[in-house]
Amino acid sequence: MRLIYENEEIRIGNGFPSLVRFFQGNSTKPLVVFFPGWAHLGRISYGFPGCNKEHFIAQWINQKGYSFLATSYPLDHAVYDRVYPEFTLTDWGEMAAEIVNQVIVENQLRKDVIGISWSAAGQVIRPFNVACKSLGINVLFHLGLETSPALLIPSDRIIGMKKTEKGTVSLKDSHYNLFWKEIAEQSQLNGEEVIPKENYLMTF
Repeated sequence: MRLIYENEEIRIGNGFPSLVRFFQGNSTKPLVVFFPGWAHLGRISYGFPGCNKEHFIAQWINQKGYSFLATSYPLDHAVYDRVYPEFTLTDWGEMAAEIVNQVIVENQLRKDVIGISWSAAGQVIRPFNVACKSLGINVLFHLGLETSPALLIPSDRIIGMKKTEKGTVSLKDSHYNLFWKEIAEQSQLNGEEVIPKENYLMTF
């Protein structure tokens, strides 16, 4: 079952699916394109139904008049029909560039974009820039984000890497506890719950 929320869609770029959401802004301003980090969908930039939108970056950028496009890569999540173990960084860059071009044409935007890469998504900067250049899209600059608060984690911590039935890394066994500690820390810093645990595990 696909867990697609209102105003989201699955777009195809370079033969691969991407969960995206577009926020319309001023067509005279550059399009801001968001790339999520490892093991997360683009939803991490705009939230989920019932959330406080001010906890997510899309709200603030769109308020400034910029069109905002949240992209995702195909990971092991219910929004996708299957996994794509052959998916590479080059595929990611080309997929995103093709989808960006679609959105620019459909919404009559400038062919100028600003990229925002969260965490591990910094790896897509070069292939995305190359793919954009081939499509006549000008990447003005790319901003790298790190939103994880520093945690007191033992230096001898061992990550137990296990595989799922689909052959992908089991985040439940290796990273979910760490991810959740980071979110709990964010909630404490903000003085209110940012993402309830059940929403995080199902949505992002």
